[in-house]
Amino acid sequence: MLQRVRTIYSLYPKFTMVNTFSASSNGEDESCKLISGPFATFIQLCLASVCILILVIKRHQETPQRDWSVWFFDVMKQGIGSAFGHFSNIYLSMIIATSVTSGDECQWYCLTYITDCTLGILLNIIMLKTFSFCVGRYGNGKYVL
Repeated sequence: MLQRVRTIYSLYPKFTMVNTFSASSNGEDESCKLISGPFATFIQLCLASVCILILVIKRHQETPQRDWSVWFFDVMKQGIGSAFGHFSNIYLSMIIATSVTSGDECQWYCLTYITDCTLGILLNIIMLKTFSFCVGRYGNGKYVL
């Protein structure tokens, strides 16, 4: 069995990660950077604007419609949480990329983003179930403001 696995494995080409952003011929470092200048900031602002525009369109299509103040606070709650996660991932990626010899900031951002989306969601589900259990136990599931 082990011999068959080795034979099958040897048929496939071996893939290695190649850093296509390695140092250029003139000595400058051209590795991928997360915060790389005004164009990157412009793209981030455009993406944020598109997200807000989509939320406004969604608000106009929902029934029953929430008041603008309720909608605004809901959007701010989600926006602040997302921005915190986004900037935390950027900061963590920059720290890891400077302290680890392999990989650049963009590769580490991708890894931290995927980790945040999987383990972070799992942690959120666990916390939500725990909180719901506590509220259901002490408040009979009725939310009173």
